[in-house]
Amino acid sequence: DALMSYETGKAGEAMEKVADAYFGIFEGEKANMEIAVRRYLSLKKAKELEKGFGDIRKAMFNKIPAPDIKKQTAVLIEKVKAAAKELDRKGVGY
Repeated sequence: DALMSYETGKAGEAMEKVADAYFGIFEGEKANMEIAVRRYLSLKKAKELEKGFGDIRKAMFNKIPAPDIKKQTAVLIEKVKAAAKELDRKGVGY
């Protein structure tokens, strides 16, 4: 959703959606994936994922071309999915 907003020229809205994904899903109380990643995978991995969200917001703020942000987003999505898969493999609920 954030990427679609950005591609239609709504950078502010897009950055809010990235923040919502970070605070509502990755770091939010209900899912709290960040704590699970930190505890069961590594602090380094948690920081890497956290940085990915921030980097996307910064790129949007700096008006980086949409195709570049799309690449960043795809990389972050794959990293989050890989972390989730690893947590699932370890039997961790988050």
